[in-house]
Amino acid sequence: MIEYGKKRGKPDWYLAFQLTGSVFPFCFKIVFPIACLAVGLKALHDNEVFGKGEDDWVTGFYFLTDGSPWGGFSGFVVFVVVFRLSQAYSTYWAAYSTTTAVLGDWSGAAASAVTFCRNSSAKPNDVDAFLHKIIRMFSLLSASALQELSPRRSHQVWGLLTLNAGGVSQKYLKTLDGSKMRVDLCYHWIQQLVVDSQASGILAAPAPI
Repeated sequence: MIEYGKKRGKPDWYLAFQLTGSVFPFCFKIVFPIACLAVGLKALHDNEVFGKGEDDWVTGFYFLTDGSPWGGFSGFVVFVVVFRLSQAYSTYWAAYSTTTAVLGDWSGAAASAVTFCRNSSAKPNDVDAFLHKIIRMFSLLSASALQELSPRRSHQVWGLLTLNAGGVSQKYLKTLDGSKMRVDLCYHWIQQLVVDSQASGILAAPAPI
């Protein structure tokens, strides 16, 4: 996940030149050598290195002196850039909307798990332990999912902040951090926790809910 927000102490144009998520560094590697070559050839041509007058072999290439081919090529480049930008913009908003919807669904599921414990017949200590554990598990689930979208996909548990992950057993944290399918594993743990709590009477909601 790339952070595009404004950073403290950095100007607004800083985002355009950052290495992560910016196309300018990659484009600069391609464009800068070509621009230097063009400047060098232009300087040699002006100094009549390639010949004088009609003997100048550069003038034999009409597209170097005629503006029509360059105008057509520039129009084509503009069309391609606009098309690709529109596609990238649509893809970005589709991914952003989907990610927001998923996080909203998980937030609603966590709120439902907390609500279903209000009329629980279990011991208060058991209910509190379930609430603390389920909220931490949802926090780990969200952090793992967001880190999965990040270019830094290793060590996902430690990559993003969570709600007191120290309250979760270190055995579970090591297993989660060493897994290649962290989101699925964490989601499966939440399902098991909900089913076990339903069987023990901690969750007071009917089974279909």
